[in-house]
Amino acid sequence: MSPVGKGFAPRVLLTTREKILLHCRWDRTGCWKWVGHLNQNGYAVVAVRGRDAQLAHRVAYEAFISPIPEGHELDHLCTTKDCVNPMHVEPVLRPEHQERTTARRRKTRSDAPSTHCRNGHPRSAHTVQIGGELMCRACRRAATRRYNERRKAAA
Repeated sequence: MSPVGKGFAPRVLLTTREKILLHCRWDRTGCWKWVGHLNQNGYAVVAVRGRDAQLAHRVAYEAFISPIPEGHELDHLCTTKDCVNPMHVEPVLRPEHQERTTARRRKTRSDAPSTHCRNGHPRSAHTVQIGGELMCRACRRAATRRYNERRKAAA
């Protein structure tokens, strides 16, 4: 007996575009956030037309834009791993992709040179080093004030 006779709806075959859009939620930044399965690295994966699971941003790019050029990788310009918006990726060669990724990591690392102290004061030539930590004048004054208040309260 067919599954239709038991109250099941017939299976609907979705196009690749429909399947991608069905598994997305849109946010204010324009990202198409994937609500389907994510791999261990946080990237969206999808199986289309019986093939093994593939990275969903690659499938979306090929479905909505064009085939990915030979030897190219897709770089997430929005830096959101689970975004599958084909307008948020750019095909680039591997060396350029690695260079961009390294630059992004360097930009977000805590040991990268910064223009402001951890309390938001702008760094300047008046920045002082106290015990290996850089402090601006405003932070140094506040720390000295707190220290003097503790000493006064303890006396």
